Amino acid sequence: MIRVLMITPEFASEVSGGIGVYVTSICKAFQKLKSEAKLKIDICLVRSYKLYHFSSFSLRRHTNVISHVFEIKLENRLIKLLKNLEEKNYINFNDVFTFTLYDCVEEILEEIKTKYDIIHLNDWYSVPIGFLLKKKFRTAKIIFSIHLPAFTPFSYNPLEKPFINARRIIEQFGLFMSDLIIAPSKYVRQNLYQLYNLSSRKIVVIHPGVDLSFFKPKKKKLENVEYRNEFQLITVARLTEQKGLDYAIEIAKMLNEITNFEFTYHIVGTGPLYEYYLRLIRENELNDIIRLHGFVDRKKLLELYQSSDIYLFTSVYEPFGISVVEAMACGNAVVGFYLGGVREIVRNHIDGILTVPASVRSLTNAVLKLLGNPQMLTRMKRNAYQRARMFDVINHARKLYQLYTRLV
Repeated sequence: MIRVLMITPEFASEVSGGIGVYVTSICKAFQKLKSEAKLKIDICLVRSYKLYHFSSFSLRRHTNVISHVFEIKLENRLIKLLKNLEEKNYINFNDVFTFTLYDCVEEILEEIKTKYDIIHLNDWYSVPIGFLLKKKFRTAKIIFSIHLPAFTPFSYNPLEKPFINARRIIEQFGLFMSDLIIAPSKYVRQNLYQLYNLSSRKIVVIHPGVDLSFFKPKKKKLENVEYRNEFQLITVARLTEQKGLDYAIEIAKMLNEITNFEFTYHIVGTGPLYEYYLRLIRENELNDIIRLHGFVDRKKLLELYQSSDIYLFTSVYEPFGISVVEAMACGNAVVGFYLGGVREIVRNHIDGILTVPASVRSLTNAVLKLLGNPQMLTRMKRNAYQRARMFDVINHARKLYQLYTRLV
């Protein structure tokens, strides 16, 4: 039996964004693989930034995999740590992590009785806590999953944004502390190689997966369709600058001005820019076209995916794109910018159309091309659905378990 401590800033897909979706879906996949994956997982939930929605997670459905959920509230401690690192007010990492955060983890250290084989970190938020816990569990191997690299200017918490150097320092420390690094795409792996000069043997690419037993199209959605005049577009994203929804709103505005097609554009998600986008939609008089749903539960999310035709991808940086896969699994063609890890998901002009990054005109023309050609749109929907079969979370869980057993 392998004992794993999963350290994460989010847990349960109802919480906020991609990390929560990833960790929760992995735990559910291991539950399904309980006959072949002999492991127990404890969750160490590090509260380090505002979660825009929280729904309690039922352990009862996962008792064969998850033993305990520990919670550490860093509150303002993380910002203090970033300031100390940015201003170089420390002698070494042991001193700055211990001085700033130790009293936050002291109670957890006393509570934890398990001897862990693996400590699995998720993004740079987990590194300081992982370092302090590693001091107790010295024989544990460290795996570090990168979701949103800290070397980018983007952050989940606006308060952390000015401290890009400090975040990069923490991430770099975590990378060199780890026994194995998991990148979500070849794109991120290449970024890590170039920036940190890491050994190629230390980084493994495992594309994140989705629950294909849940994300699936309605019956008859992928059948031949006649010419029609009404369409549904959708984007699912955390509302931050990284997701480029200014472009998406501009595209919706342009489509409304130049086409006779009737369409509704659904934006699903919440985050620090929610009020900004709400105001932008009102100022451009797009309330009748754009639906800013905010947070929705999984049942409603599935309904929106299933009723849509095109997933609109406008991120300015994207390590992978889990919501793109979810949409494809529900039978949506993808129209988006040709960048990041999405290039490893979407086959251009097969599953959708990827265009020049940051070009509103190019993306608008791509949408119009599909709206005006129902045969092409239907073909790409079918292809996208088949392509999504490659990103089953069960396969990801099997690969992750193989890594665990290899290290142990």
